[in-house]
Amino acid sequence: MLEVSVLKAAAEGAIRGGGSMAALRAFFSLLGAVFSGKIVKKPMEALKELLTEDGRLQTLFAGLFVGVYSGVRKALRNRRAQQRTKGGVSASNDAAANAATDGNDAALAAFVAGLTIAFDKGSRRETLSLYMASRAAGVLIRAAAARGIVPTVPNFGFWIFTLCQVPNMSAFMFEEELIDPDYRRLIYKWSRDMSHEQLDHCFRNIPHYDRFVPCEAAGFHEGPCVPYLAKDMFLNWLATAKMYVPIYTIPLLMWKREKLATAPFPTLTRYFQSIFNSGMLLGTYIFFMKGTMCSYRHLEQRNGFKGGRMHWSAGVVGGALTGTGVLWEPEGRRQELAIYVLPQTLIVIWNKLKQYGLAKTIPGFNSIIFATAMAVFMKWHSKYPEQLKPWMRGMLGKVIEGPHAKPRTPTVGRERPGGAVEKETDTVERS
Repeated sequence: MLEVSVLKAAAEGAIRGGGSMAALRAFFSLLGAVFSGKIVKKPMEALKELLTEDGRLQTLFAGLFVGVYSGVRKALRNRRAQQRTKGGVSASNDAAANAATDGNDAALAAFVAGLTIAFDKGSRRETLSLYMASRAAGVLIRAAAARGIVPTVPNFGFWIFTLCQVPNMSAFMFEEELIDPDYRRLIYKWSRDMSHEQLDHCFRNIPHYDRFVPCEAAGFHEGPCVPYLAKDMFLNWLATAKMYVPIYTIPLLMWKREKLATAPFPTLTRYFQSIFNSGMLLGTYIFFMKGTMCSYRHLEQRNGFKGGRMHWSAGVVGGALTGTGVLWEPEGRRQELAIYVLPQTLIVIWNKLKQYGLAKTIPGFNSIIFATAMAVFMKWHSKYPEQLKPWMRGMLGKVIEGPHAKPRTPTVGRERPGGAVEKETDTVERS
C-alpha cells in the first residue's frame, strides 16, 4: 500500500516538472513572438503555439518523469528509514553507508522515471534518448580520465564536433531523408533562404548544361557568389544571435543572479560575448556549407556533373569546414555542442544501416537508453554535484530533486572521482 507521503511527493514532483516545462515553453514562445513581431500582429496565433499537441506531450512527460522520480525516491527513503529504526542504527552512525545507498536510490528512481519517456513524441524520444546517452557517456569518460584510465585529449570537443559534421553534412547534401526531421528543418531555418526543391535542383539532380551556368542563373542564390556569401554570413550572424538571446538569458536569470548583482560588468560582458560567439558559430557554419556548394558547382561543371549530381566528396569537405565554426566557442562550450550534434550523427548512421538492412528498430529501446542515462546522471549528481555543469546541476537539483535536495557540499576537501582531494576553487563554469 502506498504511503500518503509517497503520493504527496509524487504529486508535488508532477506539478513541479510539468509546471517547469510549461513555463519554459511559454518563455521561449514569448521571446520568439516578441522578436518576430507576432505578439503584436497575431497575438492569438502566438497563444495557440503554447497549446499545441507537441507542447502538451512534452509537458506531460516532464510532469510524469519528475512525479515518478519523486515518488519512488520518497518510497526508497522511507524504506531505508524503517530499516534503520528496526536495526537500531542512527543515521549519524551510518553516514557512509547512507550516502552510498542514497546514490543508488537516486539511480533506481531515475531509471524507473526514465521509462515515462514513452509518453513523449516519437521523434523527440529518439533524439532525447541519444542526447542524454551522449551526456552520460561524457560523464563516465571524464570520470575515467580523472582516474587515469583514459588519456585526456586536447581540443576533444572540436574533433568530435567536426567528425560529426562529416556524415551530417553528407546526408544533408545528398540524402536528407537520413536526418532527423526536426534537425533538418533547423538547418534549413539557419540557412534562411534554402529549400529542399532548390537544393535538389542545384545539387542533387542537376540538369545537363552545355555551357557554364553561374549559381545565380541556376537559381541557387542571388548575385555573384563571394558578395552573396559575405552578406549572407552577416545576416545569418544577426539572425542566430537573436536566437541565442533566450538561450543565454535563462541561465543568467536562473543561476547567475548573485553574480549579476555583485559583478554586473564582467558577467554581462561574458553574456554578450557568448551571444556574439554563438552567432558567429552558426554564421561560419552556414558560410562554409553554402561556400562548399558554390565551389563544387563551379568545379564540377568542368566534368559535366557526372551522374547528374555533385561529387560525394562535397559532403566530406563541407562537413570538415563547417566544423571549424565551433572554434569561436570556448572548450567547455565546444564539448556541449559536440554532445548536441552526436545524437544527430548516430541517427544518420542508424538510418543508413537500416537502408542496407543491417539494423532494425527495437520497440522500447529508446526508453531503456534514456532511463539508463538518467540513472547515471542522478547517481553522479548525488555523489559529485560540483563535477556537473552549473545549468545541469541546477536542473537536476531544483527541478527534479526539488525542495528535498541535499544542500550542496563545498568543494574544499571533497574527494574527486580520481581519488584526489580538491582545493578551494571557483567551480562556476561558463555555460
